[in-house]
Amino acid sequence: MRPIKALFCIAFMLFTASLLPAQAPTVQDCLGAIPICQPVYTENQVLPGGGNYPNEVNSFISCLDGEDYSIWYTFTVHESGDFGFVLTPNNSLDDYDWALFNITNADCDDIYNNSSLLVSCNAAGGTAFNPNACSGPTGATGASSYDIQGAGCFSNPPGFSDGFSPFNDLIPVTAGNTYVLMVSNWSASTSGYSIDFGISDVNIFDFEAPELDELNLPSSCNDNSITFTFSENVDCSTISEANFTLTGPGGESYSIALASTICDAGGEYHDAFTLSVSPALVDSGMYTLEVISEAPSPVTDVCGNPLASSSHPFLLNSPGLPSVDLGADQGICNGQSVQLDATSPQATYLWQNGSTSPTLAATSSGTYAVTVTNACGQASDAVEISLLSGAPVVALGADTALCNGTQLVLDATAEEAAYLWQDGSTSPTYTVASAGSYAVTVTNACGEDTGELTITYTAPLSVSLDQEYNACEGDEVTLDVSNPSAAYLWQDGSTNPNFLVKEGGAYAVTVTNDCQTLTASTVVNFIELPVASLGDDVALCEGETLALDVTQNGASYLWQDGSSSSTIMVTASGAYSVTVLNACGEAEDAIQATYIPRIGDIDLGEARYLCSGRVVFDVNAHDFASYRWQDGNNQPRYEASRPGLYVVEVYSDCETVVDSVTLFECEFCNVYIPNAFSPNDDGRNDLFLPQPACEMMDYEFLVFDRWGNQLFASNNPREGWDGRSKGKTLPAGVYAWALSYTVEANGQMEKRSTMGDIVLVR
Repeated sequence: MRPIKALFCIAFMLFTASLLPAQAPTVQDCLGAIPICQPVYTENQVLPGGGNYPNEVNSFISCLDGEDYSIWYTFTVHESGDFGFVLTPNNSLDDYDWALFNITNADCDDIYNNSSLLVSCNAAGGTAFNPNACSGPTGATGASSYDIQGAGCFSNPPGFSDGFSPFNDLIPVTAGNTYVLMVSNWSASTSGYSIDFGISDVNIFDFEAPELDELNLPSSCNDNSITFTFSENVDCSTISEANFTLTGPGGESYSIALASTICDAGGEYHDAFTLSVSPALVDSGMYTLEVISEAPSPVTDVCGNPLASSSHPFLLNSPGLPSVDLGADQGICNGQSVQLDATSPQATYLWQNGSTSPTLAATSSGTYAVTVTNACGQASDAVEISLLSGAPVVALGADTALCNGTQLVLDATAEEAAYLWQDGSTSPTYTVASAGSYAVTVTNACGEDTGELTITYTAPLSVSLDQEYNACEGDEVTLDVSNPSAAYLWQDGSTNPNFLVKEGGAYAVTVTNDCQTLTASTVVNFIELPVASLGDDVALCEGETLALDVTQNGASYLWQDGSSSSTIMVTASGAYSVTVLNACGEAEDAIQATYIPRIGDIDLGEARYLCSGRVVFDVNAHDFASYRWQDGNNQPRYEASRPGLYVVEVYSDCETVVDSVTLFECEFCNVYIPNAFSPNDDGRNDLFLPQPACEMMDYEFLVFDRWGNQLFASNNPREGWDGRSKGKTLPAGVYAWALSYTVEANGQMEKRSTMGDIVLVR
C-alpha cells in the first residue's frame, strides 16, 4: 500500500513551483505530452522527477500518488468508441501507475484542481504480503470492470485507495474530445516499457491536418498584434515568421515577429501563437494576412500532417494619423488677412492662441502653430506670417553677351513673393545657359512687377590642324585657322590666319578672341618616292629562310602572294616580287630564290668479297652535288677491280655525306682426297682420310666395297679408314667412297658433296 503524501508537503510544493520561472515543458509534463500518431510506442528509459511542471496530478482527487518517473501522452478522438491500451514494462517486476484525463474544455493546469477531468485511473501494485502482485503489465484492456483502482492489490471492490487488478475496463471516448494519459513508475525504475494503443478499434491516431481554429485580427487604429490558435498542437520547429506575410492598403508590407510561450521556452509543440506587427496599423483600408504552408517546409502538426495555406483579408476602419499643412511662410500687406486651415477627419485642434477651431485667420505678423489630434495620434505644423513693405521691384540688368560655357544667374528675389519665368519655372532665381530672351513676373500680396533681357553667346573658337600632314617632295601645304574676330600668332611670329609650308617640320599657332585662347600644332612631312630593292637571285639550303624587307615610312606593299606586310619570309623556291606604294608613287622589284635539295643517304653497301670481275659503285645524287673518291676520282660512278677500302664524299654548298666499304680478296677452300693408301701399320699412309684446307661442317665420309656394301662411316673430319671392316682386315683392291660437307667461303656457307675410288695396297 502506498503512503499518501501530507497536505502540507503538497501545498509546499505548489508554493515552490509558483515561484519558478516558466520553463520548456518535457514529456514528463502535460504540456509536453507525446501526441499519439501510431499504435505502439517504445520508451527505452524513463527519468526520475516530474519534469519542469512537477505538480500536475493531485493525490487527493485521483488514485495516483504524484507523477514521479512520468511520461504523458495525448490524443484527440476522431471516432467515438471504447479506448484501450496495454503497457508492458521492460522489467517484469516494475509497477506502473496511470491516469486518463479529459481536457476537451480545460487546460493542463486544470487537472490538479478539477476532479471531473479524471476519466480512468489505476494505481494497483504489490502488497506487503506479495510485492509482485499486480506488478508488470497494466492498462485499460477490459480485463476488469473497474475504471478507478487505487493502491495495493486484490481489494474488492476497489476504490481510490484500494486496487483489485492492474487492468481497467475499456474507456468510452467521444469524437472531438481531447485526452491526456499520465504514466508513472512507482518502482522508481528507469528501465522503460512499451505501450500499445492499438488494442481497441476507436480512431485516436492523428491523420487530420491542423486548422486555424481562432484568428483575432486587428480592428482599430494602432493595433499591432494578431493572435491565433490551431485546432491542435503544431510542431514548433516547422513554424516561423517566414510562414506569414501582412500587406496593407497600397501593397505596403509589414514586419512580423512570431511568439509562443511554449515554443519560445524550448518546447516542441504548441497551439497558441501571437504575431507582433511593426509598425502598428493606422491607415484605414483592406489588409491581408497570408498564411504560407507549402512544400518543402510546411507547418505541420506533431504527427507530420501539413497545414493548408490560407488568405485572411480584413478591413481596418481608422481615421489614420492626422495630417496638417499650413503652407509656406508668407507675407501680407497692412489690412489684409490669410486663412490658415488644419482640417482633418475626426480630429481636435489646438492653436498657439488656445483656439480649437480647424481654421484660424492670421491678421498680423508672427508664428502661427497648430496641433491636430485624433484616435491614431497627433501632428503639428507652424507657419511664419510677416507684414510686407510693398509691391516687389524687378531689376534683371541690361542685355549682355556671354562666353561659351558661361552661365549667368538672374535673381528676382523679393519679399514673400511668387515668381513666374518665361518657361513657367517659379524659383526666385534663373540660371541662363543658352542665348535667348528671359522674362519674369514677381507677385506678392501687395502687387507685382516684371523684368526682361536678352542674352547672346560669343561663338567658340575652332582651330583645326591635323596632327600630321604628308605631302610629296616639291608640293606646298597651306595651314588655315581662320575664325571670326580672332587674332593669330604663328611660331615664326607671323599673324595671318593662313600659313604656307614648303619644308617639312613642326608648326604651331595661337588663336585668341574675347572669350578664348586656343593653341594648336602639327607636323608636315614631305614624302620621297618609294624604293623597292630585293637584291640578287639567291640559292638557299633546306631549312634556311631569308627575310626580304622593303620597309619605308608611309608606304604600302603588295607581294606576289597578295600579302601586304613590309617584309616577307622566303621558305620555298620560286619567284618573289613586290610593289611598294606611297602617296607619291610606286616601285617594283623581283628576285628568284632556289632551294638546294638534300643529298640524302649514300650507301656503298656492306663489305663483301671480290671473287669475279669487278664492282661498280653509283652514288649519283642530283645536279647540285660534287663527288670525291679515295683516289681523287670526282665521278659519281666508280669501278672497283681489286680488294681494298673504298671511300666517297658527296657534297654540295649545303652539306657533305660520306660512306665507305671494304672489298675482301676472294676465299677458296679445296679438299685433297688421296687415290691410294697402305694400311700396314708402318706409320706412313696407314689411313684413308680427306685433307681439307679449311674447316668442314656437317661432315659425312662413307666407304663401300665394289658390291655397294658400306664398310666405313664417320662424321668426324679427323677420323680416317684403316682398311678394316667389323674388325677384319680387308684385301687389297679398289673401293668406292662418298663425301659431303659444308664450308664457309667469302662470307657464305657452301654445301658440297663428291665421290670417287681409293686403291688399298697391301
